[in-house]
Amino acid sequence: LRGLMPSAVDDGLIVANPRCRVPLPRIERRVVEPLEASSLVALLGAMPPRYAVTVLLGVCAGSAAPRRLRRVCARVRRSA
Repeated sequence: LRGLMPSAVDDGLIVANPRCRVPLPRIERRVVEPLEASSLVALLGAMPPRYAVTVLLGVCAGSAAPRRLRRVCARVRRSA
């Protein structure tokens, strides 16, 4: 809509851009606390194996992912 509405005003299709009168909501930033390796292992153990890949992909998404993933894999191997 950002490009469409001004073009519609320029082309005379609408008189004014209604988007200009709508205030944008404030977005509050939240701090996400990653789970500890022991909590991740417990989560993996409590869920069906077919969903474990989703959790492991989530583990890989963080900035400390390589270190965390090594710890989780080591614990999973030990508990298996």
